[in-house]
Amino acid sequence: MRTKRPEWMLKSKCAHDPNIVKFMRETRIDPFYDLKGKEGRAFISAYCSNCPVKLICKSEGFTNHEKGTWGGITESQRRTQRQNLHKDFLRLQEQLRALLPGGAIPNA
Repeated sequence: MRTKRPEWMLKSKCAHDPNIVKFMRETRIDPFYDLKGKEGRAFISAYCSNCPVKLICKSEGFTNHEKGTWGGITESQRRTQRQNLHKDFLRLQEQLRALLPGGAIPNA
């Protein structure tokens, strides 16, 4: 059974692009999942750059740990971004501990 796509996804550039559909049929390659390396990232980044739902798509991929490319960002790029955010969070915690009396950070 197929899940109904969210409304925002139906407004995406890739949802109705006959060139992408043709490319996938002819090559059996899904450019949003199968393209690797600099060329693949460059193609996807350029393709997604003017999509009307790029930010929503990027957020969806990041928040839900999706596979493949979402909003022009590959899975490995999202993984790196998550790691950097975690490092930033740990640095912020240390800075807060240094500023607060007794180094205790209250629970939020």
